[in-house]
Amino acid sequence: MQKTKTEKKRLKRLQVRKTPVTKNIYRVGLFDLFTKISDNTDCEVIKKIAHRLRMSRSNQHPLKVSNIVRQLDGKSDKVAVVVGKVLDDERMIEIPGIRVVALEFSRTAQKKIEKFGGECFTLDRLFKVVKCMEDVVLMSGDRTNRKAFKYFGVTGEKYSKVYPRVCGKKRQGKERRINYKPEPVYE
Repeated sequence: MQKTKTEKKRLKRLQVRKTPVTKNIYRVGLFDLFTKISDNTDCEVIKKIAHRLRMSRSNQHPLKVSNIVRQLDGKSDKVAVVVGKVLDDERMIEIPGIRVVALEFSRTAQKKIEKFGGECFTLDRLFKVVKCMEDVVLMSGDRTNRKAFKYFGVTGEKYSKVYPRVCGKKRQGKERRINYKPEPVYE
């Protein structure tokens, strides 16, 4: 039976990444590890981590320490897992002791977490840190915080907060200033 045009389009649209598009050997190795484990187990958390490792860098948005503390909300027995970078929040002076597993940490975030009795681990050490996957809390940053995201959508609609796309706004002003010649004054 032949497929119609709409079915072909739908199938084309539903294509998903099979592997991460990166030259970073560490990330590719992590992806291989988590996919191999997820194929052999039924654990949803590991499957989600493998899926997030496959995503583009713009979808692996960084997360601030304050957001991690807010989402854990005093659950000291839980481990926060972030597939992305953990950043410091200068507004938080003190934080409770938390355990965080992430791809990367900024220097200041790692110092702050360890200073207040917390622990920082990379994703390859997840299985040494966590005995049971029920203790894991998956977290991710807000993808809509990117500047590029503010241009998606239709401008001019009612209640729309979408930025308009303006090509070469600064260049036009510069050309105007360069080409500006005052009229000569004759006396």
